[in-house]
Amino acid sequence: GGGGGGGGGGGGGGGSTSARVRVLSHFIEVAGELRRRHCYNALMAVMAGLNNVAVQRLKRTWAGLSKERAQQWEAVSSLMSTAHNYRQYRAQLAAAPASAVPFLGVALRDVTFLREGAAVGSGDIAGAVGHISALAALAHHHLVRFVQHTREMPPPLSTEFVAALEMLFALEVGEGADDELYHLSCRLERPARAPL
Repeated sequence: GGGGGGGGGGGGGGGSTSARVRVLSHFIEVAGELRRRHCYNALMAVMAGLNNVAVQRLKRTWAGLSKERAQQWEAVSSLMSTAHNYRQYRAQLAAAPASAVPFLGVALRDVTFLREGAAVGSGDIAGAVGHISALAALAHHHLVRFVQHTREMPPPLSTEFVAALEMLFALEVGEGADDELYHLSCRLERPARAPL
């Protein structure tokens, strides 16, 4: 699948808008493939990169996406939304095959709430115990699936998909990387001037 329109200069060097659209489109396609394969932990890693302010501020680049890619991005963003305690993600994970790789952040969050709930010393003990038991079962479910998947051979991946993941993991993120990315982003698409 390809990116959309969006030609022309980038507003400050560093490649054309159309080239950035192709890269952005590619990573959204990777996110869609991770969703299809129920690899939610890796999906969140890709989404974290694309949601970085340095990427999100590239309005011309995002506007150049094809309708298909824009809808794909909306779909994965909606799926992994934090709304209602990740309700859409939890529902999809519950229906996913045993080979699914859960988003570890949610599992660890459930464990944290479990520990905090265990610290309830008084009040509605029966209600607290029921709540803690439900959280324990949920956290256990997430963590067991994560560990089980690491012991299994993953399904075969296309060479393009592997290359995209290798490119992601090859990026070195050090101290000050966010500032560097933001400055690069501003060189690619200059900020709009504030009216006088």
